[in-house]
This record gives sequence, C-alpha cells and structure tokens, in this order.
Amino acid sequence: PPTDSLNTTVAMSLVIFFATHIFGLKENGLGYLKHFLGPVLLLAPLFLVIEIISNLARPLSLSIRLMANMFADHQVLSQVSALVRWLVPVAPMMLGFMVCIVQTLVFCILSTVYISMAIAHHDHEEAHH
Repeated sequence: PPTDSLNTTVAMSLVIFFATHIFGLKENGLGYLKHFLGPVLLLAPLFLVIEIISNLARPLSLSIRLMANMFADHQVLSQVSALVRWLVPVAPMMLGFMVCIVQTLVFCILSTVYISMAIAHHDHEEAHH
C-alpha cells in the first residue's frame, strides 16, 4: 500500500501542514501569527522558537507514525505468511485491518485538531477587559 512509503505519508502530512496555516491565516488574518509569540511579550523569542519547533514536528510525527505502523503491519503479515504458507493467516490480516483503521483515524483526528487549533479565535486580551 502507498502508506507504507515515507514519500506518500510526508506528502499527506505536508498538505495538512500547509492547510493548517492557510486556514489559520484566512480565519484570523495576520493575528494568527501573534499566537506564535505567546501571551507575554518578554517571552516572545522563547515562545517563537518553541512554536516553530512544535509546528515543524507535526508533519514529521504524522508521517513517521503512519508509515512506521503500516510498514510494521505488513512486515508482520509477510513473516507470518512465510511461516504458515498452507494456512490462511487470518488473525494477522484482521489485526492489520484494525491497524489500518486506527491509523487512519489517528491521522484524521490529529489533522482536524491541528486545523481547529489554527482557526480558533484567540481573544485573550478582549476577554480580560
């Protein structure tokens, strides 16, 4: 399957990465970039570094998690199939099916969370007045 290749999962993760920031900018304008600086101006350089690392780690973790789980699942299935050639390895196939469903859900849920965090309105200053 395509998702046991890092090329495919990185491409999918980059689509989510760019969509997150495009939707964040579209919804909040340039105010979206203010959340990268944190709540206190004095700590803005530290928050900026942390936010950049955090945002760059998201596509990395999405792509590696999906690829590694799919690759491992197919390796297990191929090894069990090699050991038990005459019997259909139903248990590993069912387990692989469950892994596919769970990994798809995790990828979609994390993507949704990232986008929803980007489009959320951060009206901290207005709430205190």
